[in-house]
Amino acid sequence: MSTRSRWLVVALLAVVVLVASLVPAGGRTFAGPFGAFGADKWLHAIAYAAIAGAVTYADGRALVGVLAAVAYGGVVELLQAGVPYRSASALDAVANAVGATIGAAVALAVVAASERYGAIRSTPDR
Repeated sequence: MSTRSRWLVVALLAVVVLVASLVPAGGRTFAGPFGAFGADKWLHAIAYAAIAGAVTYADGRALVGVLAAVAYGGVVELLQAGVPYRSASALDAVANAVGATIGAAVALAVVAASERYGAIRSTPDR
């Protein structure tokens, strides 16, 4: 995948997350997996894991992926504060940061594994 395509994926994910964050919510709350947190926190974590993973893959640096996703999440939370049917939440920002950290780590692990696998496959058979 070209560098341009990688950044296009980042932009597409950012738009999808922004739209999902600013449209009216269903108003229902329900427990997420394992019942520890509401489903919205899981959705935040997944969304920002995807963004951070995509940025990490595009840029090659996990710290950049995490910082970009967390900063973007902060901007989205501020935008939500100005929308009457949405609200900004510090717990949402925490879920964003946790998801971003996990997403960047997973992206690094996948890239490392694919490089390792590619290196193994490219060596001559013995």
